[in-house]
Amino acid sequence: MKKMAFILIITISFFLRAQVMNWQVVHEILDGKSRHLVNEAISFLQNDGSAKAYHVLGIIYGFDEFGIKDKKKGLEYLNKSVHEGWKDAYVDLGTLYYLDGNIKQAAIIYRIAIEKYDDLTAKESLYLLYNNDYLSYDKYAKNLLDELVALNRTDFILIKADQNVVESIDRKSAQLANDTLKLLSNCDPFIDDEAKGYCHHLAAKLYLVETSPVYNMKKGLQHLLISASLGNELSQNMYSSYTEQKDQ
Repeated sequence: MKKMAFILIITISFFLRAQVMNWQVVHEILDGKSRHLVNEAISFLQNDGSAKAYHVLGIIYGFDEFGIKDKKKGLEYLNKSVHEGWKDAYVDLGTLYYLDGNIKQAAIIYRIAIEKYDDLTAKESLYLLYNNDYLSYDKYAKNLLDELVALNRTDFILIKADQNVVESIDRKSAQLANDTLKLLSNCDPFIDDEAKGYCHHLAAKLYLVETSPVYNMKKGLQHLLISASLGNELSQNMYSSYTEQKDQ
């Protein structure tokens, strides 16, 4: 009798666990919840066999978050998902190629996602490959950055401004310097203090370099102080240096 009851409990437990596995639980696992059900999710997704399921399997196997890391399987599943037309898999496939050291293939996948779907994350990911010197900077990269700036993407506004600060000082171009200050004219809408601080730091840098075509010590120190107050370490060190020089 006890043996029958034990078997019944196991059977009911298995049935209940099988019953709860569905796409809602899969999404919870992806969001960091119910991770103890990841093996059941894998079985569910393999049985589902859809392009969306292959995408999720690629994420589970390919990335470090789920304790079942197998990059080879991750790439296989993500490639299956992409080949079956699941557009959301492209960026993850490109990123996994990047993490696997295959920069060329990562760039190819990002460009396909851009050409086929105008994917914004693919544009950002591809540009970062250029910006970090994984790819030779070319006209395509420049146009990509200009597009991301036009879309008001904070990180890329700051990347563009950083490039322009250096170029405007090197070329002594007042036009480019003023265009850059316009780009940096309103740091407040930036979401976090780190971005706001770097925005003010770049403005300060453009004003404070003596060979800058818009050199202005007073304005530069104003931006530097704001940047330092927002926690930017470069500005904190620069402001300390300027105040020490003033006191001497």
